[in-house]
Amino acid sequence: MSTDLRNLAPGTKEILQNKYVIGVDQDPLGIMGRMVNQTGNIMTFVKPMTPVLNNSTYSYAVALLNMGSPHQHPPPCTQASGHAWAATIMTSVLIKAKTNTSIRAKATTFFILVAKD
Repeated sequence: MSTDLRNLAPGTKEILQNKYVIGVDQDPLGIMGRMVNQTGNIMTFVKPMTPVLNNSTYSYAVALLNMGSPHQHPPPCTQASGHAWAATIMTSVLIKAKTNTSIRAKATTFFILVAKD
């Protein structure tokens, strides 16, 4: 890192030491995450990752980033930049997270969906 680690803000330190964030970053597949949807100030990012079942069913890291006003609800994901798989993943996330989930202002909410038999 190009900063003095002794002077990190507590929130930054918490992110850098989070084992789930490190796991997503260092996933052995090495597939880059990408933005699959933006509705207003909320952006949706999805990254395929391990474990992978039968060489075709991936696990996913999903991040919802709210760049706007506080406590916005995630957008409906009937479209995700033409990626039907991303819309399916996000629908699954929002069902699991319940429809009353909101995302704080200037914050990111992470989900990790693990493929299982």
